[in-house]
Amino acid sequence: MPYEPRYKVPPHLQTLIEEITLLKAKIDMSPISVSWVPRLTKEAFNRMSCFSTAIEGNPLTLKEVEILVDGGSIPQTP
Repeated sequence: MPYEPRYKVPPHLQTLIEEITLLKAKIDMSPISVSWVPRLTKEAFNRMSCFSTAIEGNPLTLKEVEILVDGGSIPQTP
């Protein structure tokens, strides 16, 4: 027996979803050759790493995470 959701997607929302899907596909297929994209990607990764592990109780600052991601080391605290 297939799953039958208890809701219906209104036609105007379905149209918006289809438009979003098409726009996303165009964006995904577009080459990006901007010099700041790699820096922005790295910064986003560092922030995600820092703040997602902070939720779990990790006390590292964003700067300390950046140092570790770059292969450096930070002094141990007692």
